[in-house]
Amino acid sequence: VSSLRFKNTINPLGPSINELLKLKPVSFIYNESTGNAGQGEQVGFIAEEVSEIDPRLVVLDAEKKPYQVRYENLTSIIVKGFQELVAKVTGQEERLNKLELKNIELENRIKLLESK
Repeated sequence: VSSLRFKNTINPLGPSINELLKLKPVSFIYNESTGNAGQGEQVGFIAEEVSEIDPRLVVLDAEKKPYQVRYENLTSIIVKGFQELVAKVTGQEERLNKLELKNIELENRIKLLESK
């Protein structure tokens, strides 16, 4: 359920870039015992590894061991990371623009001094 009506204690996510960088995407083939054999090569994450990074992103089995990744929860982390990257790029673009203007100003001053 996604509606605000069904939620409380809502907090913005903290920085997630470092969390995303720790995730290790893998390709794999399911073991016969899973009931998913024969589906060919799959891509995803290892639940135990994801649990060490952020336990909110996994479902635990009856023995409290990581069972599967909650890919629907991973989406929010990815969006937050994307927002962080956009903010960083925007800041770098602004800084670059300022430096380019400063460079033009300095080049003009050099030209003026050389023309004397």
